[in-house]
Amino acid sequence: MEFIHQLSRDGLSKLGHHGPITSMGVPRHLLPHWDDIQIMTAQMATKPLQEDQAVSTELIIGPEARKPLKLKIPLFVSDMSFGALSEEAKTALAIGAELVGTGICSGEGGMLPEEQAQNSRYFYELASAKFGYSEELLHSIQAFHFKGGQGAKTGTGGHLPGIKNRGKISQVRGIPEGQPAISPPTFKELNNSCDFKRFAERVREISGGVPIGFKLSANHIERDIQFALNATADYIILDGGGGAGAAPEMFRDHISVPTIPALARTSIFR
Repeated sequence: MEFIHQLSRDGLSKLGHHGPITSMGVPRHLLPHWDDIQIMTAQMATKPLQEDQAVSTELIIGPEARKPLKLKIPLFVSDMSFGALSEEAKTALAIGAELVGTGICSGEGGMLPEEQAQNSRYFYELASAKFGYSEELLHSIQAFHFKGGQGAKTGTGGHLPGIKNRGKISQVRGIPEGQPAISPPTFKELNNSCDFKRFAERVREISGGVPIGFKLSANHIERDIQFALNATADYIILDGGGGAGAAPEMFRDHISVPTIPALARTSIFR
């Protein structure tokens, strides 16, 4: 209404003949959301199923891996560290995921044994700090992925204050209690796709061939996916959302391509 009043008062004299001008781009709130997705259903060219025909929602992670991971539904509980979530929350989510036939991920803070024991489709996430990592853990997992980045913060590392690194959290992360948990911006000893490939092959050897993946934030999408493929990735997680236990607002709000446009750009890899 204010804009209409301005036009009635000043005409286009203060705006120019083309109206308001802004920089290129689409406001974030106008980008498509998951609720905007429209589903195309079968009718003639593809026949609908009859009522008595079973519908499979199964998803196979790493179909070419020696030990593919089968999920009964195409969803799993994503990467959330113990510390960001309590032991009770992590364990409850693991139990719920098991009941519906899907998996849960450790998050970058290490493997919480009580969580892992409750789920038979366990994803292990390895980030730049390698919190709590040992090759012995690889006997207890069903999938493994490197963390390249996440939608809310990428390329900057992380910092868990020492005051939060207490008790079992410090044990799981494998660092002294009270010491800040610092994640570097990237893996210090893994510099190219060949380095990641060698690490991945070692994980496959010890684990018996679980799927190896990469979690990537949606930035240089095509180049980063090709990097992961060169490193023999069996699956890729593309994160274009803003969820995080703690992230600078500047990073949360202003980095990464939103998930739906990002997924559209992955179509060249099908």
